[in-house]
Amino acid sequence: MRKIGVLLVLAIVAAFTVSSLSFAADPYNYRYSGLD
Repeated sequence: MRKIGVLLVLAIVAAFTVSSLSFAADPYNYRYSGLD
């Protein structure tokens, strides 16, 4: 059961890292993508 919790935390951290990297790479497209 403990491995599942660790994998869940790693998945959340990975998703947050990917989203912040995409934001840093192209903040304007990330910010205004919902306006269209």
